[in-house]
Amino acid sequence: RKPTVTATATAAAAAVVSSSLPPEEIACDPNLLKSELERVQKEHANDCRTAQSQHPIPFPPNNLPRPLPTKSYSPLPLDILNRRKNEPYRTSNLVQKTIAPLLTPTECKALIDSAEFIGATKGWKSRYTLRETQSELHIVDLPPLTQDIVLNALPTLCSTISSQFAVSAESLLVYNALLIRYDPMTEMCHLNSHSDFGLVSANICLSVGHEGGGTWIEALEPPPGYGDGDGHDGQDAGAGAGF
Repeated sequence: RKPTVTATATAAAAAVVSSSLPPEEIACDPNLLKSELERVQKEHANDCRTAQSQHPIPFPPNNLPRPLPTKSYSPLPLDILNRRKNEPYRTSNLVQKTIAPLLTPTECKALIDSAEFIGATKGWKSRYTLRETQSELHIVDLPPLTQDIVLNALPTLCSTISSQFAVSAESLLVYNALLIRYDPMTEMCHLNSHSDFGLVSANICLSVGHEGGGTWIEALEPPPGYGDGDGHDGQDAGAGAGF
């Protein structure tokens, strides 16, 4: 089950991939498994280079920033998910919420204002998830100074993730970072249930004054017989646009 850090910022991830070949083909020819592994390793290396180029994390040269304090929302005690078995996280406390902000209100407003300007000039649409339930844009589409708000917060985010899970902060990369807009006026006010494919998913609520919204996490409120516990969605936003 994948951990989620809420009330923080962006997605820090290492790609997780699986074979696209049928099991019977792999069983018939062991060389297929080797070639698939080599292909996946090359794809992952390319993903890592792209992540480092698009979202360079400015780690300080000596000491990492202090991690933010968090509160666990895990529904599972450690005796169910043994620390040694639940690799690579080594904990069952996979849902964490920070109890201190990662970004200041001024920084949040700057991100929203920049996104609203781009949306007003280029139009709001789904550029990555390709869904008709919300609009989003990539952080790399923002002006450089606005991008820096997110980039400068990443060392603290990575430090916080590392403090909760058995993952080195310096090993984390940002596979993708989105700014998502929910607007009930256009009926684009939620994000359907889905699973991310990175190592860790993280998000921050940038806006205030809107109604509704929030993140539903399957592992905390699983419908009977539904899914494998790592699904989540963006809940319906009421009055006011939410980011």
